[in-house]
Amino acid sequence: MFSLFITVSKKADVENLFRSSELQEVIVKEGNVQRTEYYDKNGHLSYAADKHYAALIKTSNDHSVLQEYFDEHGNPAQQVTGYYAILREYDDIGRNYRLTYLDNEGNPVLIRSGYAIIERTFNQDNQVEWEMYFDTEGNPVKTKSIGYGSHKEYNENGRNTLIVYVDENKKPIITRLGYAILYRTFYEEGPWTGKVENELYFDEQDQPIALPLGQYGVHKEYDEYGRNNILTYLDIKGQPMITKEGYTTIMRTFYPDDTVRTEMYFDLNGEPVVFSQGQSGILRENGNTTFLDADGKEQFNFRNFLYANPISVPFIAFIVIVGSMLAGKKENAILLLVYLGFIFYMTLMYRNKADTRTELELFWSYKQFFSSQLFRLEILNNIWLFIPLGTILYKLLPKVYVPLVSILFSLILESIQYFTGLGLCELDDVISNSLGALIGFGFGYALEPVINRFKVNNRYRIHPMGTIINDQNRNHWNRNNIS
Repeated sequence: MFSLFITVSKKADVENLFRSSELQEVIVKEGNVQRTEYYDKNGHLSYAADKHYAALIKTSNDHSVLQEYFDEHGNPAQQVTGYYAILREYDDIGRNYRLTYLDNEGNPVLIRSGYAIIERTFNQDNQVEWEMYFDTEGNPVKTKSIGYGSHKEYNENGRNTLIVYVDENKKPIITRLGYAILYRTFYEEGPWTGKVENELYFDEQDQPIALPLGQYGVHKEYDEYGRNNILTYLDIKGQPMITKEGYTTIMRTFYPDDTVRTEMYFDLNGEPVVFSQGQSGILRENGNTTFLDADGKEQFNFRNFLYANPISVPFIAFIVIVGSMLAGKKENAILLLVYLGFIFYMTLMYRNKADTRTELELFWSYKQFFSSQLFRLEILNNIWLFIPLGTILYKLLPKVYVPLVSILFSLILESIQYFTGLGLCELDDVISNSLGALIGFGFGYALEPVINRFKVNNRYRIHPMGTIINDQNRNHWNRNNIS
């Protein structure tokens, strides 16, 4: 995905939010209803950034509990994976055998992973042994990343040390995660007790398998809030390794809502890795990526300039559109090549991880346009990016070909992202890009009469001596010629 045009900076908003540990938690229980709320120091109901809600209401009935999430204004609060409530159902001995994710109207909803319902069975120790996934109608569903379900095994401390992802027949399958079987070890003492220490990846034949960066596993460390702030990639022997991208370790910082703020990359010796654009890390803000140097400071480049000065984006686009309308076909052909280079530069040159991902569901991001600021900006950015391109194509091609060529350019861009693993390949981007090109086409159509009128009013003449003059100085030349 491409993000460039910034209307509101999320940085200040996120940094003004509070974690639940920084707020006062108030729990009130009345009958079968329990309400958990978070308040700031002034006694105001406040949104807990790490919880993604201000109030949680649990309503218990026979063999079920309904969990509903609300913001500080009393509106349903969407959780990270796309649901607003969870219905938990229990068997006779209190085991949670079914979870159903609900939308803001109380209907089953597919969460971001691609399922709406989880059904569980248990082993003799009452631990989850199987989890199978279903759609909103209760039909088995192949999820986006983890197959139709999973089988789990545990160590003597009750830690989930093995996860096997399975098909509809409960046979191991390679998932979009890149593996079929995941082995895990845990910290058993110290401040990280119970946290995953190492993850190792295996195929459906239980053989080690490498992921796109070449790693066979990862070692994890955590910050004071239990967030995974250090990842070290491991080779087939479980030792730190240099990935295909040239780094061994990623060190992260986070926003209060637990989303990643910065990532810094280090080699096998703990030294900063410098990538092709001179960056050693990235800063993520509101869907945008800004490069950081080896000292963690923002690195100047053209994209960072546009990011820091969002008003320049529509200004530059306006200049491109007007310039295209004033120029001839030869100049527009050159402008097309330059602008295509700009598109590829802004969308592909800022990717470091080779991680092939696709999203072929139509309008999946549009469904979250009003509920997610991140998706809203990404959609608008992808539309905005192709507006000048639509105007350029309007000047170069027969009008009927403009939509087709715009779609072709967008498909080429998404295909490059797919085959190189540089970004997310998705159909929604093609739709947004094509819509942007059509808007640019509309600008061209609307501006053409104005531009033609301008050219007529300022048209150029050639006098007998071969000198070019326009209408504004023609009378002056005639007077001089007569005298």
